[in-house]
Amino acid sequence: MSLTNNRAHELWSSFMPRRKEIVNALNSNFISMQVYSEPLTLGQFDQVFEKWAGVEVLGSSPIPEGMENFNLEEGLYAVFDYKGSSTATKFSVIFSEPGFQNRIMI
Repeated sequence: MSLTNNRAHELWSSFMPRRKEIVNALNSNFISMQVYSEPLTLGQFDQVFEKWAGVEVLGSSPIPEGMENFNLEEGLYAVFDYKGSSTATKFSVIFSEPGFQNRIMI
């Protein structure tokens, strides 16, 4: 998806009713992750990325039918902790913080 073709609501609407099928969750947190094949370009709203909705699980837990696992490799990442709904306001604050470009980890 992209910011101009944002289907996050559809993704989360399909994930949330099935979240209890996932066993061995490490906590009650949910992960909203965007994976870019190229470095993030600010202001380019049609830049394509892979969007994931998920939870962190212990080891190699069984994967419910129709779901996939994502093994996050060790490395440096941009992580933004927040609680609540995802709104454009929160993202505009993140992207407008001084030094944001220097904190993007690829």
